[in-house]
Amino acid sequence: MFIAGNLLVLLDVSTKQQRYLRSCSGGGIGALAVHPTREFFTVAEKGNHPIIVVYEYPSLKPCRVLRGGTKCEFDCVDFNLDGSLLASMGGAPDYRLTL
Repeated sequence: MFIAGNLLVLLDVSTKQQRYLRSCSGGGIGALAVHPTREFFTVAEKGNHPIIVVYEYPSLKPCRVLRGGTKCEFDCVDFNLDGSLLASMGGAPDYRLTL
């Protein structure tokens, strides 16, 4: 997985096939994180009051939408080792850390 502007690109290295997920808000994607079990991944967005979307893998169905973590953009998200917590770090102007 990698970020390309408003898109998250999921590349299957063995088949060279690509799947795409578009940013929900249209403001771009700031960060992503994969759950330790690899059954879920998160997409943290940019824009006015951005959201974090938790997707199931490999179905790519959204299973949770997290709101209110920062004002303008998320710069980083990550799970703890057992996957029970998700930490997010907002960018300017608030630089808010949320668990």
